[in-house]
Amino acid sequence: MIEMVVESIRVSLVNYQRVVMLKGKDTSHYLPIFIGASEADAIAIKLQGSSVPRPMTHDLMRSIIEELGSTVVYIVINDLQKDVFSPKSY
Repeated sequence: MIEMVVESIRVSLVNYQRVVMLKGKDTSHYLPIFIGASEADAIAIKLQGSSVPRPMTHDLMRSIIEELGSTVVYIVINDLQKDVFSPKSY
């Protein structure tokens, strides 16, 4: 398993879709994942250290997790289909 961090948000010149670029923390590996425009905007806001006047959905989830006394330690991306992350049900 390779630990990765969000390196940037980019726009594909082929189809103008947003792409989140994950970079290996201690490697030069990259993992591009196509995402929606609103998700890209939300990530870009956080990367720039900006804030919005109204909380977004992920802000609500973070608040709920914190109020329950929990933390997210890591997220596993175990499958990509056509460069899109597809969560699996367990």
